[in-house]
Amino acid sequence: MGQKGISDVITIIIILLVAVSLAGAFFIWAGRTSSSMQEGAGKQINQTTNALGQQIDVESGSGSQIVIRNKGSSSIQTNTLAVYINGTIVSCSAWADNTGAAITSIPIQQIGICTLSAASWKCSPGAVIKATSAATLENEERCS
Repeated sequence: MGQKGISDVITIIIILLVAVSLAGAFFIWAGRTSSSMQEGAGKQINQTTNALGQQIDVESGSGSQIVIRNKGSSSIQTNTLAVYINGTIVSCSAWADNTGAAITSIPIQQIGICTLSAASWKCSPGAVIKATSAATLENEERCS
């Protein structure tokens, strides 16, 4: 009879240990899942903040030059900009500010002047100019 009582106590202890182990495993899993979700949300917030901070406006275009203004709240790297004329992507051989100095980024509320790299890429009157950056939607203007 004594054996039966000890066996019941051991069974209850084993069940409690299993329950505590499962609860511990659940809390570890929940903590890791929560951390992963927080990191993902943080990245999404940073991307959205960047997108809101990088707003561009194609101000004008004529001949081999296209003027783009940074209307956002953060500087925009020129290598993240894509410029299109009539739907065809064109490349800029150089970027300059309004004084003609070479630039690699367009400061807040300033302009960047793209000099088209190929003679065949001209901003003819009436042509549609579009510009996009890694974080902004496209913006459109017409050549003058």
